[in-house]
Amino acid sequence: MLEQLGLVNTEDSLYSAAQLREFSVSTIQRQVSSMRHNEIKTELQGRAGRMEALLATANPDDCRGGALLLHPHPLYGGNMHSKVLYTARRICAEQGLFTLRFNFRGTGGSEGHYDDGQGEQDDVGTGLDHLRDKLPGKPLYLVGFSFGAWLALKIGAAHPDVVGMVGLGTPVDWTRFAFLTTCTKPKLLIHGGRDQYCDPESLTRNFPDFAEPKRLHWLAEADHFFLDHLPELETLLRRELPFILV
Repeated sequence: MLEQLGLVNTEDSLYSAAQLREFSVSTIQRQVSSMRHNEIKTELQGRAGRMEALLATANPDDCRGGALLLHPHPLYGGNMHSKVLYTARRICAEQGLFTLRFNFRGTGGSEGHYDDGQGEQDDVGTGLDHLRDKLPGKPLYLVGFSFGAWLALKIGAAHPDVVGMVGLGTPVDWTRFAFLTTCTKPKLLIHGGRDQYCDPESLTRNFPDFAEPKRLHWLAEADHFFLDHLPELETLLRRELPFILV
């Protein structure tokens, strides 16, 4: 199906698992010293109350910027411990970013109640404020998975402190993404070719309308959760994340 949709050029790349594993073997060894930045439990004070979070223990002065990571839909089991989000966090740390992830209101130990994506935007703002205080003057990035991808792209497009965004499993078929048609910040999208919740064909139809700079990459055999394909996702993120970094 993806070959019929024409996803074979440089920007809309279709990688095989074998290609990605080959890249991974040669790269991981060079990254060992910077991998696995530790995290500590912390709390943020949001408009709906206390938000539980995990904050990098790295020295902010040694980091090139900050990455706020946003989890999948709270009503369908999404939380900050998502394996996809953890994978993305690890790669962000490798790239020298100071990371923060948290549970949206009403999720896990965070106070409040789910607010249909509206109050959750305030939660993202709280996280960005925290990173800005930790990293004054340094660029900030938003990285999200599924529901979190929508928020990362929507808020990142308008927020003055955010300079680049990553969307993993972006749900273009259930909400509008018109704001990306005028957003000139770097956007990296990674999607599973067998995504059962966020239709690959919908993303293919919408992506040409998104403003440059942008990249769309596919993991041909991956589903929405990148089940059994996290190593390939990790390798692809390691390879492509520098596209959004300043």
